[in-house]
Amino acid sequence: MEDRKNNTLVTKGNDLINARYKLSPTENKLYLLAIAQIEPNDKDFQRYVVPVKKFIKMTGTSSKNVYEQIREVSESLVARRLEIPREGGGFLHIGFVSSAEYKPKKGCVEILIDPKLKPYLLDLKQRFTIYDIRSVLGMRSQFSIRIYELLKSFELIGERVFELMDLRDMLGIETEKYKKYGMFKKRVLDPAKDELKWNFDNPDKKCDLWFKYEELKTGRKVTSIKFYIYNKDRSKQELINDPNHELKEDMKEMGLTEKQVIKYIDKEQKDVALIKAHINDTKEGYKAGKVKNQAAYLITLLERNAQPKSAFQKQPELEKTQQVELNRKQSDSYQKEAAIIIQLKEQFEDFRSVLAQSKINDLSEDEWKAFEEYAEKNKLFTSKFIKNGKINRDKAKTSMLMTAFIGLKLPDYNLQFKEWCFSKYGYQLEEVEGKMRILGKQKTMFG
Repeated sequence: MEDRKNNTLVTKGNDLINARYKLSPTENKLYLLAIAQIEPNDKDFQRYVVPVKKFIKMTGTSSKNVYEQIREVSESLVARRLEIPREGGGFLHIGFVSSAEYKPKKGCVEILIDPKLKPYLLDLKQRFTIYDIRSVLGMRSQFSIRIYELLKSFELIGERVFELMDLRDMLGIETEKYKKYGMFKKRVLDPAKDELKWNFDNPDKKCDLWFKYEELKTGRKVTSIKFYIYNKDRSKQELINDPNHELKEDMKEMGLTEKQVIKYIDKEQKDVALIKAHINDTKEGYKAGKVKNQAAYLITLLERNAQPKSAFQKQPELEKTQQVELNRKQSDSYQKEAAIIIQLKEQFEDFRSVLAQSKINDLSEDEWKAFEEYAEKNKLFTSKFIKNGKINRDKAKTSMLMTAFIGLKLPDYNLQFKEWCFSKYGYQLEEVEGKMRILGKQKTMFG
């Protein structure tokens, strides 16, 4: 039981992740600390005990009334409901827990989970997501935690599109709340975006992804949101691909925040040469003792669209206008193409998961030996299936490490994806500047 209490990895079926529900941050964290105690090969739920001291330590809460809050949350959690999408349509309406008992003398909460949630939390073989709950336990926004989960399940794909109404439902937002998109963006999307990015950049935190998003419109109305998912590998690649990376870093060194830098370069798209000239003027003024606060002075110049003292070559207005018009014309067709590729990737992920599971079930003795050598090099992830130096193969099959090991043996993701799209649907895909594009479509043998 002690091993269970120290677990920080949770495994959730993707249907559970895509469910419709609303939990407060404290309710969600308490629930995560409970289900993290589930072992990969458990056939039945156990009684899960969450000590309040552990809750305080893991979440970093500094509230003086935390024991009273946990007592209240243990009551409210029992009343929380969720709607899980079912195959063939419809939803399963069910509670998160069947009971939650706060024990003041022991300083803990004992939680029992409804048996009908077994298919979504126990003995999962495919269409599931694993993550470390330390990634989200320090977050304050209920939407940050939910959006993290929804994007984590698509981390390998790197992007995910939601219709706006579907996203609202998944986040448990009432119909009358944030009815105007501007408020939804201000209260939901931007705070979650900022919190995930801050936690990702903070070395003391464990958050392993962040996102940017694009508003997809029907006419003038925003009807869908496209998320771009960044982990450590994609973040490094973005720096390589961003022509303004050095400029952004220069601005941050002068004291501007990440949000301010993005505002001037990415959102307002101010002329880069103009910004560089203002930076030069600001630095010269600082050296001469005329400027005390570089960040404040630079922001003032940018906000006022001041004429710089330094010489610079402004981007021709005609060129900028032509580029804007070209972007507008390409936007509609590109969005349709991107939506098709997302749908293809969703289906391909299911195909690849089945393929991976088949390979796991058919491992030869030589492959098991290779896995043991791989596990020896990654001991941090072996505690669940290696005890006293002996490997439990049944537990190893469902481990995160096995998923990574088999992933190394599967064909290259992008190459297999292109081959699968052509053989299944006749789409000819090619990678262009790091993104998949549809070059054409041919009829398949059967249609």
